[in-house]
Amino acid sequence: MSKKTAFITGASGFLGVNLVEQLCADGWSVVAMQRSIGSARFLDRFDIAKCIGDVCDAAALDAAMPARCDAVFHLAADMTFWPRRHRAQYLVNVVGTRNVVAAALRKRAASLVHVSSAAAFGLHRERVTEATAPRGHGSPIGYVRTKALAEDEVREGARRGLNAVIVNPTTVIGRYDLRVWRTVFDKVARGRLPGVAPGRTSYAQAREVARATVAAAERGSAGASYLLGGPDATFLEVVQRIAALTGGRAPSRATPAPLVRAFARASLFASYVTQKEPALTPEGAEYLIRRNVVSSDRAVRELGYRPPPLDDALGDYHGWLRAEGLSR
Repeated sequence: MSKKTAFITGASGFLGVNLVEQLCADGWSVVAMQRSIGSARFLDRFDIAKCIGDVCDAAALDAAMPARCDAVFHLAADMTFWPRRHRAQYLVNVVGTRNVVAAALRKRAASLVHVSSAAAFGLHRERVTEATAPRGHGSPIGYVRTKALAEDEVREGARRGLNAVIVNPTTVIGRYDLRVWRTVFDKVARGRLPGVAPGRTSYAQAREVARATVAAAERGSAGASYLLGGPDATFLEVVQRIAALTGGRAPSRATPAPLVRAFARASLFASYVTQKEPALTPEGAEYLIRRNVVSSDRAVRELGYRPPPLDDALGDYHGWLRAEGLSR
């Protein structure tokens, strides 16, 4: 039997690399599109085909996507919370998704899995399920708003006959992440984490998200959304567990929300002088100080999703960092 073929956008991101690893383990033939060859150090470990392209370039995307592939996995996204990048973010998240949908229809892809975010539902006080009324379209947070609009593009494709499924991961921890969680682990290990926001969220593991994403292509319900969460915890609880793993030091209490907001406003103001994206903006602060918890019951039932306990996810990631020589 011939191998199933997958085409992936955003393969160079850490979740993309986890998906590549899972597809290769499952025997798929993988075509990974990158904006520049060599931009992801870990992709070279896998026997895949790589090509250059950008989701904002419809012609390049059309040329890169194989005809009649078994699944298109769309992960490319701009996750900034910096207002100066709102236009670029819209182009990548919304126009880019429109281009991927159009190419999948033209190339007659058997299925499309759009890796969105739980953020597309907007911010809610209650636990979010797939039946929760979405609020993302009206959000003042650019990332939230563009992820909601991107899902509209996918649903429009479904109305035009595309077999499309959406998966909505929450905060993801896992191997191949060299940016967000590696930085947190490093600062906690060195006792240099200055503070932690008072928010609470559900935590997914990258490897399990990748498995569920492949399952969504193979047996997900057409037109359905699947929230991929996991154990709930405050950010403070997470960094304290990281301190226990690394022998480092974490704050004993969360930074009050007004102080987080004040720091974010000051950082944003400074960014207009430095022309560099700050570590925290007011949009990012609002996202971090809220309660963003989800139910993954549908994904558990239909995709066999199995999020591990938080300590297991953190321990696995820490073990990977040490094996790669990236942490003590």
